[in-house]
Amino acid sequence: MGIMTDDMTRLRDEIVASREARNAFLTDTEDTVSQMQARFREARADMASKTKAERSAFVADLQANVGELQEAVRSAHAEMANELREGLAANEAARQGQAADDRAGRLASVADRSRQVAGRLAELAADLEGARRAWLGPRRATTTTTERTPRAAGRKSKTKARARAR
Repeated sequence: MGIMTDDMTRLRDEIVASREARNAFLTDTEDTVSQMQARFREARADMASKTKAERSAFVADLQANVGELQEAVRSAHAEMANELREGLAANEAARQGQAADDRAGRLASVADRSRQVAGRLAELAADLEGARRAWLGPRRATTTTTERTPRAAGRKSKTKARARAR
């Protein structure tokens, strides 16, 4: 065998060795990648189950907290409504008492004014009677304040009619 044959044999052996090394590398790489993918799937499944359990616990806790909050709001609302009702009832009673007092005061004031007006009317009638006696003299002044002339009676009924119209 010559140098060329030896070189070709060596080249062929190197090609075969290189192909076998490449095939071994690819097989090893495929195994490594498969193992890595399997570990990723396991890790993702573990994380998913752990996350699901944590999320379920969170949602349950959140529901309990929201329920407690709603109950607290309902209770506070009912308490405020009761306080408001009691306050309104107390205020209404006080308002009605004040209204009764005010009405009694107004009635007393009106009665007092009526007495004052009646007294002043009596004074005016006495003054008019005195003026009439002074003006007419003793002979015609015998008419008393209760005995009115038709003209004076007409004026009185017109005054009453005007007062009623108001």
